[in-house]
Amino acid sequence: KEMAQRVTYPTVTLKEFLDVHAACEKEAIQIFMERSFKDDTFEFQKRLMSNLNAKSEKLIQKNERESSNCCKALIQEMFKTVEDGISAGKYSRTGGYQQFMEDQQAAVRRYNQAPRKGIKADEVLEEYLKGQKSMAEVILQTDVALYKCEKDIEDEQLRAKAAEMEKQVMEKRLVELEKMMEVQKSSYEEYIKQLMVQMEVDRNKRYC
Repeated sequence: KEMAQRVTYPTVTLKEFLDVHAACEKEAIQIFMERSFKDDTFEFQKRLMSNLNAKSEKLIQKNERESSNCCKALIQEMFKTVEDGISAGKYSRTGGYQQFMEDQQAAVRRYNQAPRKGIKADEVLEEYLKGQKSMAEVILQTDVALYKCEKDIEDEQLRAKAAEMEKQVMEKRLVELEKMMEVQKSSYEEYIKQLMVQMEVDRNKRYC
């Protein structure tokens, strides 16, 4: 009864709990010694110690249970944004794994800063994060797969763009070549025309 009045569950540390327990136990023994009589064999004192130990074990379990429940409720509160993000597909994208880890670490910091979690604080957090490892792996694999897919698409687009540019260069060269051939053809025809005229002039001179 004295423990219930002096202790606020869960205690921050096990030492805090044990200090209060030791003080209450000391007072209980002192009261017993003042009121006991004809206990030469210490039988009643042994019973008292046995009862105190049994009560102590129950209170330790109660303290651990209160701490565990408190921490689990706090986990649900602090990691709600992360859980909602997973459900909404927030991390199913390129860069999603890094965002997931940043959000998770922010939630861990908020959890660690919360007061009076009790002696099960680290254990409950570790258990929760361990349960999240498989989800983290899925997010990482999705991130890697999406990055590879986007990289393949980007590479294909670059190859298509390079091929289009090469095609345009070839078409430009072809047009230039056709123009050059037209110029050469025109020059050749003009040369033949002038040659024929000159030959006609020369032939007329001979006959004259």
